[in-house]
Amino acid sequence: MDVATIGAGFIGSFFSYHLAKRGVDVTIFEEDKNIGTPHCTGILGITGLERLDILDWVVKEGLISNKISGARIFSRSGKMLRIDTGRPVAYIVDREGLDRLIFNKAIEAGADFKLGERIKKVSMDGSFSSNIRKYKAKVIAVAEGAKRVLIRGFKGVNLKGLLPAVQIDVRASPNLETDFVEVHFIVPDFFLWVVPVTDDGKIWRVGGASLKMSRNLYFLVRLLARRRLGKFKLIRKFGGIVVSKGNIKKFVWGKVIAIGDSAGHVKPTTGGGVVFGGIGAFIAAIIVKKFLEGRRNLTDYELIWKRYFSAEMSIMKGVRFILNLLGDAGIDYIFHFIPSITLRGLRGDFDFHSDAIFRFLRLRR
Repeated sequence: MDVATIGAGFIGSFFSYHLAKRGVDVTIFEEDKNIGTPHCTGILGITGLERLDILDWVVKEGLISNKISGARIFSRSGKMLRIDTGRPVAYIVDREGLDRLIFNKAIEAGADFKLGERIKKVSMDGSFSSNIRKYKAKVIAVAEGAKRVLIRGFKGVNLKGLLPAVQIDVRASPNLETDFVEVHFIVPDFFLWVVPVTDDGKIWRVGGASLKMSRNLYFLVRLLARRRLGKFKLIRKFGGIVVSKGNIKKFVWGKVIAIGDSAGHVKPTTGGGVVFGGIGAFIAAIIVKKFLEGRRNLTDYELIWKRYFSAEMSIMKGVRFILNLLGDAGIDYIFHFIPSITLRGLRGDFDFHSDAIFRFLRLRR
């Protein structure tokens, strides 16, 4: 085959879709027999969905359950900063449904697929093996997510900043605004969140990520749910990995490339990776096609991505470094010098945070 994509999540399928629609022979390998597993909070910026040119698909498929127009940010002692944009800036999207939608789009465009087949090893010469047989491809795109099992040991790959995450979906009826998310800085190395999944305020998603508090994370999530939502009924519990250090140093090795969470194409500030990873997957697809035509080197994918994203990623990494350095105690101390006010009309890009950060600093002056 020309291209083998390892992983049928959003990023792997999005990458494969853009190759298949351009006539490239691509096969998607997925170890699960079903597409779409719960692993994400589901908050996706409206402008981000437009950038990826999938907003119309998402709306048509009825994957949007709520609109978000603001956030309440809490320190450990309960001090709050309220940000009200005055307009919807993000949607709560059914991520399992989104994964299935993009996978089906890739198949409709001509991609092949093999479900229930786990890839055990990849080599830089394009050979790889599964639990069933051995294969050879001109390009291997690893989209296995943050665990990075297949590329572990490759130059420039590290496992730093990978935080265990736990989320619960619950049924509750709190007296809270249903178009606002909550961020709680009550762990030293990230945060916890409360998200209104449905616009009627009946389904909520409460979660958090932390390495230092990983043993008590589920307890903290349930405690936060009880404190903010009152009495609730547990619908489901699920987990995953949050990437908090951004991109790895290298994501091209011979005929192997990494995309999405595998490459660390994730916002260090919030751990969101759909839009950043999606743009990176699109760039990778264009370069891979030109590589197969003999018009580009695969390393151009890495160079172009860094040219467009390095500055933005550096700013968000810096913010994450400062937040981790302060910890929940330090953030709580700083919050005591910030009056409990509402910042109204704060504009900024939901995915490219540098603009919003600078706007916030100017407002505080």
